[in-house]
Amino acid sequence: MIEKFYPQQKYQEKVARVKKQFAQLFEADMPIAMQKDTNHVFRNKSRQSTLDLRDFNHVIEVDTEKGIAVVEGMVNFYDFVDTVLPLGFMPQAVPELRTITVGGVIAGLGGQSSSFKYGLVHEMVTDFDLLTGTGEVIHCSPESHADIFHMLPNSYGYIGYVLKCTIKLAPVKKYVKVDYLRFRDTKDFLPK
Repeated sequence: MIEKFYPQQKYQEKVARVKKQFAQLFEADMPIAMQKDTNHVFRNKSRQSTLDLRDFNHVIEVDTEKGIAVVEGMVNFYDFVDTVLPLGFMPQAVPELRTITVGGVIAGLGGQSSSFKYGLVHEMVTDFDLLTGTGEVIHCSPESHADIFHMLPNSYGYIGYVLKCTIKLAPVKKYVKVDYLRFRDTKDFLPK
């Protein structure tokens, strides 16, 4: 069953707006830097942010049969989890910082405690729409623009900005059993 949360048409309207804004900035020979509300890169930003992508922050749809979600790149993992958890799912890996965005963690190479089972976050992405440095929006997957699909992780946005992606989900149960085990000696804790 597909749960729809945000109209695809609205996404397409935003893409058209961003392409137009990009072209205007490029034509005016202005620097093009992503405008966003949060920043997890600990450095001074000398360039003024000019390209407004802040409204690419929605979960578009969730396919509960296939276990996938289509989300915009600026949706943070807190809101992403808040949307899919009532459906019995969560992203296969959830970064600990509450405001980390899906697009940011794909470009920045992220993983968390469940990565031992599912891999890093970019390995859970099946495809994405990317705003490139030329102002084009291209669809990337293992079959389409495969080179860019595989180069984006750990590129820190130098290849482009993720506007939308499809990401795999993991089913969750209502309760989790937690056992606390105490070890007085490290040798008892470590496997033999």
